[in-house]
Amino acid sequence: MKVKELLSDPFKWTQRAYARDKIGRKTGPTSQDATCFCLKGAVYHCYPFDYDSIFSVLRNELEKRYNNASIVDFNDGVPYEKVRDLVNELDI
Repeated sequence: MKVKELLSDPFKWTQRAYARDKIGRKTGPTSQDATCFCLKGAVYHCYPFDYDSIFSVLRNELEKRYNNASIVDFNDGVPYEKVRDLVNELDI
């Protein structure tokens, strides 16, 4: 599964936590209880063996667009639609 598929719905996205369970408690992005994810958590969840290369692509794109914005700062500072659009454009 790609990040763009995982975060295809705003209810599957979160801020200020890598992942949350169905009642909103913070959990790990690889937890079976996770139901929504931040951008970084979604990358960990979808690409457990290749997340470094995906993070590199994201960081490079965020540097170009937002002057060195971190993945976490981007996720926590923008609305869902910007995260969705970014992952769709990058096809991750």
